[in-house]
Amino acid sequence: MTDSSITNEIKGGSHEGFIFARVVDLDDLKILVEDYLQSKIADADLNGAFNSSDFVCVFRAGKYEDTVDDNLD
Repeated sequence: MTDSSITNEIKGGSHEGFIFARVVDLDDLKILVEDYLQSKIADADLNGAFNSSDFVCVFRAGKYEDTVDDNLD
């Protein structure tokens, strides 16, 4: 499972997760971000700190205020 597909797996909840619970859920996302990527959930640019550059990263992506539901890709 790649980090680019984990949000889709969380939505579907049908594959084996990192914690071997047979369901991919938010706990798996937390393990991916904190343990594998050595970061924090709010650290959008994965530089190890949550600061204004994370807001810039999110705003540049342009998906924070659109009309499409669940478009995290």
